[in-house]
Amino acid sequence: MIIKSTLKLVLLCTIILCGNAKAQYDPELLIPYNSGNLWGWCDTLGTVLIEPKFEESTFFTDKYIKNRPLAVFGNSEKGFYSVKPDGNLLFPSHLRYFPPSDHYTFSLRELIILKSQNNKKTIFSTASEAILLDSPQDEVYLYTYNKKQYAWMKQDNEKYYKILNSEQKILKTKIVNFIFQWNDVIFTETEKRRGYLLGDSLKYMSRKESKRFEELGFCSLLEPNPPFPPPSIDIFKLVNKNSEAVQDFIKTFGKVPIDVVSYLDSSELYFSVKEGEKEGVMLQSGQVLVPIEFDKIEFTYSPQGISLQKNGVYGFMPIPAKYKPIEAKYQVKLTLEENFASKTFRIYKVKVNGKTVYVGENEVEYFTR
Repeated sequence: MIIKSTLKLVLLCTIILCGNAKAQYDPELLIPYNSGNLWGWCDTLGTVLIEPKFEESTFFTDKYIKNRPLAVFGNSEKGFYSVKPDGNLLFPSHLRYFPPSDHYTFSLRELIILKSQNNKKTIFSTASEAILLDSPQDEVYLYTYNKKQYAWMKQDNEKYYKILNSEQKILKTKIVNFIFQWNDVIFTETEKRRGYLLGDSLKYMSRKESKRFEELGFCSLLEPNPPFPPPSIDIFKLVNKNSEAVQDFIKTFGKVPIDVVSYLDSSELYFSVKEGEKEGVMLQSGQVLVPIEFDKIEFTYSPQGISLQKNGVYGFMPIPAKYKPIEAKYQVKLTLEENFASKTFRIYKVKVNGKTVYVGENEVEYFTR
C-alpha cells in the first residue's frame, strides 16, 4: 500500500477508516508524499492535506509558533520554502530560508532570516507571518538574549549597524563591528569602545577587559561553555536477572526471561521470553506486548524499541508502544528516519522490492524514493 498518487491515498484511507485497522496519533502532523514528480503532504493515515504541486520536498515537518503544523521543501543549496496546512506558502515565493548550521531540525524560531535571489536579507516573523523590514539589508544577524530574539543589520553603504529589539523597533547605534563570543555578542563602536549586547541595551567593557580582549582575542561575561559530552547511547539498560522484580516475574509466570530491559523514559520492564524456538516480549504485569511467535527478538536503542524477525523478514515494536507491532514483512531491519522532525510520531525506513519505503509507527506506508 505504498502511496504514490492521490487516488491511492484516498483508497487507502477508505480501507483504513472502514476497517478501523490503523490509528492516528497526531492528526495535524504533515507527512510528505509524491505523485509523479510532484510533492504534497498527507496526515498520519494518508489522508491528503496538501495536493502534490511542489517540485521538491525534504523529509522535514515541524510545528512552529502557535503550534501549527508546517512542512518544508527545497534543498540546502537553493534554500527552503515553508508550507502551511492550507497549502499556501508561509512566506513569499521569491524568498528562501537557509537554516543555521546548528539548526538540524529545521524548526523555525519566532524570527528568521530570509534571502532574496540577489542575496539581500530580511527578517520574517513566524508569529505574525509578516516581513519586519521595510527594505532588504546586505547584512542581517540574529541573536538570543533572555529567550528573546534580537537582530542587527546594515547596508553595505552604511557605516553603523542598527538593532531590531524585541518590540520590533529599529534602534540606531554607533556600532561598527560585531563578534560572536560563546554566549555573548561583543561590539565595537567608532570610539573603539567595546562592550556586550544585552538584548537591545549595551554594557561597555572596562579598560582592563578591553585590554584583555586585545591581548587574548576574547573576553566574556560568562565562562566558556565546557565541551559537550559525547551523546549517550544508554537509552536502555539490561536489568539484573537476580533482581527482585525479575525473580517475582519468574515465580508468577513460570518463564525465565532471555533479557530484561528498562528504557530511560519509561518505568516499565520489558521481558523477552521464549517458548520452544519462538520468542516474544512480556511486561512485568504478564501482559504479552509482542506475541511469542518470532524467530528472534532484539532490543534496540536507535531506533528505540524491539526489532522483530520472522521467516527472514523484519518488523518492529516502537517503545513506548502506542500501537500493535509493525508487521514483520520487510527485507531489512527498520531504521529510524531521524530527519523527520517530530517527537510525537516516528517514521522508519525499510526496503520493499529493493526500494526505500517509509512506514509510520501505525504501519501506514507513505511513499518511496
